[in-house]
Amino acid sequence: MRIVRAQPPEGQADEIAQKWEAFWPERMRAQPGFRQSHFGIDRATGATAAVTIWDDQPDDALIERLLREFRATLGMSGAQAPEATLYEVVVEV
Repeated sequence: MRIVRAQPPEGQADEIAQKWEAFWPERMRAQPGFRQSHFGIDRATGATAAVTIWDDQPDDALIERLLREFRATLGMSGAQAPEATLYEVVVEV
């Protein structure tokens, strides 16, 4: 499971969600082992989180390249870089 957290500029979380939905689905579905993804917004703070679930750890180089491409679509040169964390899924419900 990969979780990417970001704090976009105030008022831009919904725009980022729309761009995320336009950019990521087909690119992720094309990757071996991809299962599902979710994008969330904390309405109180404007923070965002994207969660992707994989059978195995995705190709780091490819994901980093795609992240750079996605960030380029956002056009937010001064925005804080997102934080990505990988977890091993040990329980599913």
